[in-house]
Amino acid sequence: MQATREIKIANSKTISLTVPESFRNKRIEIIMFPCEEKKTSTAKGKNVKAFFASVDKNTFKLPARYKFNRNEINER
Repeated sequence: MQATREIKIANSKTISLTVPESFRNKRIEIIMFPCEEKKTSTAKGKNVKAFFASVDKNTFKLPARYKFNRNEINER
């Protein structure tokens, strides 16, 4: 089974799609739902900079207050 995925911004109530040649003359299903907004990388970048600034440059030891957050690392 072949599938295609497109993400578009709905600036109006009408959206035009181009289907692959293999879809011509076939019954197709179109499903639409809003996508979650992408998180800006600026907040994550600030966290990374703050983390590396807190690491001891001579011993590479992490600060005592640092706690690894496994859930945060798996966020997308």
